[in-house]
Amino acid sequence: MGLQDSKSLTLKNERIDYLLSDEYKYKNWIQLEKIVAETQGELGLIPVEAAETIREEVTFDNFSQERYEHYLNEIGHGFYSFVETILEPSSELTKKYFHYGITTQNIQQSAQMIILNEVNQEFKKIILEGIENLAELALENKLSLMPGRTHSKHAVPTTFGYVVASWIEELIPAFEDFLDASEALNEIMMGGALGSYNSLGKKGQELQDQLADKLGVRSMNIPSRNIQWPKIQYLASMIALTNVMHKIAEAVYNNSVEELSEFTEYSDPSQIGSSTMPHKMNPKISKGIIGNSMKIYDLLASSLYANTKPYESNSASYMVLDANLNDGISYFTEVVIRFKDLSENIIFHPEQAYKHLMDNEGLDNSEYVMMQLSEALGKFDAHQIIHDVAMEYQMNHALSYLDSLMNHPQISDNFSQDEVEKWLKPENYYGLSDQLTEQSYDRVQILIKKYQEK
Repeated sequence: MGLQDSKSLTLKNERIDYLLSDEYKYKNWIQLEKIVAETQGELGLIPVEAAETIREEVTFDNFSQERYEHYLNEIGHGFYSFVETILEPSSELTKKYFHYGITTQNIQQSAQMIILNEVNQEFKKIILEGIENLAELALENKLSLMPGRTHSKHAVPTTFGYVVASWIEELIPAFEDFLDASEALNEIMMGGALGSYNSLGKKGQELQDQLADKLGVRSMNIPSRNIQWPKIQYLASMIALTNVMHKIAEAVYNNSVEELSEFTEYSDPSQIGSSTMPHKMNPKISKGIIGNSMKIYDLLASSLYANTKPYESNSASYMVLDANLNDGISYFTEVVIRFKDLSENIIFHPEQAYKHLMDNEGLDNSEYVMMQLSEALGKFDAHQIIHDVAMEYQMNHALSYLDSLMNHPQISDNFSQDEVEKWLKPENYYGLSDQLTEQSYDRVQILIKKYQEK
């Protein structure tokens, strides 16, 4: 289970919770076994009568947690204990041909991929909604001025819309990479112990191909149990997408300090932020994203080590990879749900942002002033003049920045005070922030149309 807090009570996705439940996993194991038996009957691998009996007799109603735990203690094998449990009330014909010619991982991994496909569809829907929310936020604020920062210091003016658009431009490729890696998982394996169809021969390969057609997935080229890269690729893409959502959460979290508060997450006034400090309004949504993100990063290194184990099957590798995949999905679920909630609850504070722009009396527009001076004095001299004036202003504050500029003879001899004052207004120097934001918004509309149609 991912890291949860008080927000987890209201930020839940019951559909994903059910898809990841043991009950749904067991039901998928049973369903897949039935489709295997049906297809084996069609290929003449088992009697058609046996396939029909398996379809009728094996149901989740046969499952008993108490009997399952009994077999676990007695047999010491998770999947076969499950088989013993659900076959207890069945006929001898079912017991004779159930799970015929295939191995545990054929069912477990194939079912896992089928379930993950459903989970990934939910992820896709939620993330798309979050990206769409950010696109609307960006467009609404395409002209909302705020300080642009480089190396944590004021650089030149920008707009909040442009800041959000820059988040979106990282989200889009990370999201599409995640979808590609998700698609790479959609394959079924029914090759037996080593993946070379030792028990069923050529009809084993036909079985896998026909099952893939029925399930709408790919038939694995070489169904070796030791081929684990698609899982690692999926985990890596999940981590990469998490990283971008984490970056957005860090931006909101760090900007929430009172000294900034140019944009913050909405805080429900009914929520209590501290047991001792009654005034606290904490960025809880961002915090949940940050915490779960930090946990998911740890999973990739051990997965890479697990994938290096030799031979055609290695249970130590499966233990690590399956645990990492399950943990990754649980952390990712928490991140994704919170990301969508955060995307709906980011508030821009224009007065605060503009105040910060003007705290230094137009210093952020120094590049603009330099470019204007360059036309008369050349770039090199203009840069040196503005650098000297700006350093003196920041160190001593003896004069306003406007007066500091006009006090320099090469500026006052060539330009009027009205001209220079105009250059210091941030609304006159935000580049193409608004246009670039609109372009990002348009790309999101194309993205939504592309994936909502699938």
